[in-house]
Amino acid sequence: MIHRKKISYRNERSHSETLRVFQTVHGFHKMDVNEPFQSSICRPTDILNFADWVTQPSQEKDFTILKNLLWHTKERSMLHRKYWEFIYIIRVLCERNMLRTGMKGLGFAVGTEPLASIFASYGCKVLCSDLSPDNESAKEWAKSNQHANQLNDLYLPNICTKENFQNNVQFMYLDMNHIPDDLKNFDFCWSACAYEHLGSLEYGKQFIYNMLKTLKPGGIAVHTTEINLSSNTDTFISNNCSIFRQCDFEEMYNILTREGHQVSPLDFRLDGCPVDSIISYPPYDALNSVMPHFKILIDSYISTSFGMIIKKKE
Repeated sequence: MIHRKKISYRNERSHSETLRVFQTVHGFHKMDVNEPFQSSICRPTDILNFADWVTQPSQEKDFTILKNLLWHTKERSMLHRKYWEFIYIIRVLCERNMLRTGMKGLGFAVGTEPLASIFASYGCKVLCSDLSPDNESAKEWAKSNQHANQLNDLYLPNICTKENFQNNVQFMYLDMNHIPDDLKNFDFCWSACAYEHLGSLEYGKQFIYNMLKTLKPGGIAVHTTEINLSSNTDTFISNNCSIFRQCDFEEMYNILTREGHQVSPLDFRLDGCPVDSIISYPPYDALNSVMPHFKILIDSYISTSFGMIIKKKE
């Protein structure tokens, strides 16, 4: 059942109680720094663990990832879910040996995120995509500087040399609801909170099934989106944003595994740290806030990010 309500975000106590119920049902997660990432919910300690992970002797060559992300944040706090999404995608691909010279990656709805420059710095051949600027949704994203119109919009000089970027990154316009058949044979693909904006829950699910055709057998897909922490039945759907429920991820997991693909186990456990209980209420400015920003209120539902990892059948 889909439930639409007018925004009512002043009852902070009831929202906090809702979050505690979710925590009680799913429990808390205590992750070892060396434990590989699975399909999981956004957790603040993943950011702290990432700092420990990249500074280990075995990961010394990857210390530049942390340095580059810190440069990208400038004066902003890294304690929000957008940087969790970047860290999640980077670490998932690192752990699966995708970030190395010659590997081919495809990015969906990349906006102005730093991932293209980071992947190019590793020697990956990356094709980035975003909506055509004529698209009405693209015009809205451009207002908040979250849309790429051209290749240069993706270049970050402190992360990657200009020559390396030009040699390794390409750009095209692409509608995620209509993936061209000639996009194929990529080693990996990714998106950071994009497929909830495709018009409905069903459009988002169809993207997850359809994007696999772009990968080689054994290729890795990693995508983040919204998850509803308030309900596993009611949710919010609009043309601009839809919040996936636990049951939606379980449905995708079941369909994909039946087709022979490998999906990393779904982990819905939250953190036990205090900042994981803070809920951001609209209006909010996620990327420019200095406050922790992991849980947000969309309509009347508490939401955060959820990452899904899929290995295409070989």
